[in-house]
Amino acid sequence: MMDHTEASWKNENVISQLRNSIDNVAEAMGQAQSNPTAQAIQRVQNTVHQADSALQNAWTKSEHAEPIQRLEEQLNYSKKQLEQLKRNK
Repeated sequence: MMDHTEASWKNENVISQLRNSIDNVAEAMGQAQSNPTAQAIQRVQNTVHQADSALQNAWTKSEHAEPIQRLEEQLNYSKKQLEQLKRNK
């Protein structure tokens, strides 16, 4: 059985992993917007895929919905930016 401290640490870790994944999307998006090459757009798509996996993991393993919802909104915004970037390419 998991004690409260361990459960809290795991919640924080899952949310931190999600936050890091979404930060990676934002970084890749910034680079792609500055230099919209096919390779840069592919990098954004790859980081979005990784962030989607981290998001599903967070929903499965975390008890705290509010930070996950905020991060999911950020990810959805990045997905819209990606679609716009691909249309403008």
